[in-house]
Amino acid sequence: MTQLASMQPVVTLRQRLAADGGSVPSEDLLRAVLPLMREVGALHARGLVAELGDEAVVDRDGELALARPDGRPPQLNEAGIRAAQPRVSSALRVVGEYRVTTDIETGSQVDDLRAGSPDGERPDANLREAGNPVYRVGYRSWEDQVGHHDEQTDIFSIGLILASLACGLDFNDETDVKRFSAHQGNLFRLNGALHPVIASLIGEMTALNRHERASDLMAAASRLEDYRDQPVGLDVNRVLAGATGVPLSSRICAIGCSTSRAATA
Repeated sequence: MTQLASMQPVVTLRQRLAADGGSVPSEDLLRAVLPLMREVGALHARGLVAELGDEAVVDRDGELALARPDGRPPQLNEAGIRAAQPRVSSALRVVGEYRVTTDIETGSQVDDLRAGSPDGERPDANLREAGNPVYRVGYRSWEDQVGHHDEQTDIFSIGLILASLACGLDFNDETDVKRFSAHQGNLFRLNGALHPVIASLIGEMTALNRHERASDLMAAASRLEDYRDQPVGLDVNRVLAGATGVPLSSRICAIGCSTSRAATA
């Protein structure tokens, strides 16, 4: 039996995403990602970090795992991180950066400056990206550009993997990177059926601002595993109301009231 399992072809994350062809149900999402989160969390407990990405993560019968499970020591560049993202002491919070280019013949074009470009394309943009946090093409964080890889970097990459499965995105596609960047704060525009707690968790894990990003992978795994029992935050409720026109609490009440009336009848 073991020999037969070892003869099965290795399915990479990229192949798994191509086969899924879109978002997956919440239970399939948990089955796929929780083993990967626990495996990487065990590396963190040993002071190591993981090699993550669409070719460095494999699918084993529906569960994601590291292709190279031994991990490696962190690579730190705190000075580079501080230069790229200084801590802001004021209440000002930048949620997005855009550039509007107007041409008499072609009209206006809006570029999301949080969405990076593929390596080797648009050299001027790559120079900008090297000094600014952006969503890059691929399953890597912006910290990679400054030579920094720690636990939060892993959390970011796993957050992207989670977003890929939950929203049917391929981060090797620049168009999908731009779509995610535009709606990272409101993932219901990418998947209206996404559970609010899972959407909130993806948002925290993929925050470009390291001061706002989740910092404990195992705590994130626990929240994902128990997502049905987690309270929905006020911000998520507000986003849902904006996306659907109906507050989440009202929708839950409507479902509950309908069920009660049906049972009474």
